[in-house]
Amino acid sequence: MRHHILKPANFFLLCSILSFISCISDDWAGDSSHKRNAWIDWDNTIDSFGYDRAMSIIQTTDGGYLVLGVSNGANGDKSEGSIGDSADLWLIKLDQSGNIVWDHTIGGTHNDTSWGNMIQTSDGGYLIGGESFSSISGDKSENSRGNSDCWIVKLDSSGEVLWDKTYGGNKRDGVAHLVESPDGGYLIVAYSESGIS
Repeated sequence: MRHHILKPANFFLLCSILSFISCISDDWAGDSSHKRNAWIDWDNTIDSFGYDRAMSIIQTTDGGYLVLGVSNGANGDKSEGSIGDSADLWLIKLDQSGNIVWDHTIGGTHNDTSWGNMIQTSDGGYLIGGESFSSISGDKSENSRGNSDCWIVKLDSSGEVLWDKTYGGNKRDGVAHLVESPDGGYLIVAYSESGIS
């Protein structure tokens, strides 16, 4: 039986709250025993002293990381308070060692969330997809179309909002997946409970 040698890769442990993020290096030996050696390169506790939930993490082109979470807190590691009376998106940029470089709270006056849909775009910025219950307020520039709507937010490389778009019908709608297309546009996969509206 022939075995393939796998190159070392980084894996992340992202807990359901932003209280523990680990970068684990994984080195597979590639011999018949499938010997595995793993160790923690770094870990970091990130907290706003409120409701915090990490949704996803990506490695960025500068070798750091970007964490997308949801939070209603206003203290601790969070440099910006909540925009409304409920949860907002919390974007946290980490360096290669897991130290916070910057963070931004993004949202409107009502609940704004994401299932972790974000990508780094070819211009060095980021695109986030989520679900918003907010009308025009905070970072939200368009009114709600119904219960909740698909909310797309384009950010620059420092996490500052460049533009946002709201799509939806009269019931619940949200973003499931994002892809940058070859022409520089974006493809959005969404879920919808709305009929024609």
